[in-house]
Amino acid sequence: MEGVNVAIVTAAGSGLRMGGDLKKQFLQLDGLPILIRAIIPFVESALIDEIVVTAPADELKTTEQLIREHHLGKRIKVVSGGKTRQESVYNGLQACPQGSKWVFIHDGVRPLLQKSVIDELAGVLKRCPAVIPVAKVKPSIKEVKDGLILRHVPRENLVQALTPQAFEYGLICDAHQKARQEGFEATDDAALVQHYGAQVRALESDALNIKITDEADLLLATLLIKHYTKDLL
Repeated sequence: MEGVNVAIVTAAGSGLRMGGDLKKQFLQLDGLPILIRAIIPFVESALIDEIVVTAPADELKTTEQLIREHHLGKRIKVVSGGKTRQESVYNGLQACPQGSKWVFIHDGVRPLLQKSVIDELAGVLKRCPAVIPVAKVKPSIKEVKDGLILRHVPRENLVQALTPQAFEYGLICDAHQKARQEGFEATDDAALVQHYGAQVRALESDALNIKITDEADLLLATLLIKHYTKDLL
C-alpha cells in the first residue's frame, strides 16, 4: 500500500494525574469522549487514509467499542500500547502498512486539533521529512533550584511542542528501530529523529491545541469548545 498516509493516535496512557477510575482519554468533553474528539480531525481529513489508535492493553475492547459506537467511518485499527509513549508509537508504526508515505503522530488527549493544521503540516512535508507544530512561549520563564530562582530564561526563541508531529514513514520507523536496539529514550518523536541526525521543521500553530492533563485543562477545553472554537471543531 504505497503512498498511504497514517495517523497514529496515542491513547495508552494511564491518566493517573487526572484521578478517578476512568482514564482521561475516555472522559466526556462537551458530550464526546476526549479520545473521539482527538480522532475526528483525521477522520475528516482527506489526506489521512488510515488511523491507528494505541490503547492500554486492558482497554483494547473498550476502545474498539467506543470507536464503533461513534461510527467514525474510516479505517481505524486499535493496537496495544506500551509502557511508555515511545513504545506505544513504535507499536503503532508496526501496524502501519509497509511503504506508507507520511505518519502523523498525535496525543489522544489533545481534543482541540483543527483539521487545517493537518493540511499545513502536509504542505511542509512535501519539502522536508519532519515537521512539528509549535506555539510560542508567552509567560516569563525562570530556572529554579531548591526554591531559589537561578536565572531568567529568554523566551524569544522558546516554543512549546504540540502534536500531531509529522514525518516521512521511513524516517520515523528507522529512528524508532534504532532507539529500540540501543535503548535510547527521547522526550518526543521529534527529539528521536533529531538524535539520529534528521532536521525537524517547526510550524507555528494554534496554542489552543492543548493537552488534557488535569481538571484545569478539562475545564479550559470545555470553555474553548463552548465559547471560542465551536465553528472550527
